[in-house]
Amino acid sequence: MASFRLLLLCLAGLVFVSEASPAGAGESKCPLMVKVLDAVRGSPAANVGVKVFKKAADETWEPFASGKTSDSGELHGLTTEDKFVEGLYKVELDTKSYWKSLGIS
Repeated sequence: MASFRLLLLCLAGLVFVSEASPAGAGESKCPLMVKVLDAVRGSPAANVGVKVFKKAADETWEPFASGKTSDSGELHGLTTEDKFVEGLYKVELDTKSYWKSLGIS
């Protein structure tokens, strides 16, 4: 049972800091892209809530961006190149709602 729970926790959330262009955006850049993979089912994780936080000077975490993954498990357009500056960021994935939507708790 513990190994099954471990597998469930292995929902692979991959954050790519890249120069990738968002789908259909032409010349605009997408400096932050999140791709979530369901390692249990071996497929992209669609409709997963994503929150990105940036560490502030006072050591607190401030909300930076949010959204939901597409059918391909990807989330583009979270920020612009101007707003995505050097710093420490963290990503929170709403995996509880994802598993619940699949009938797994």
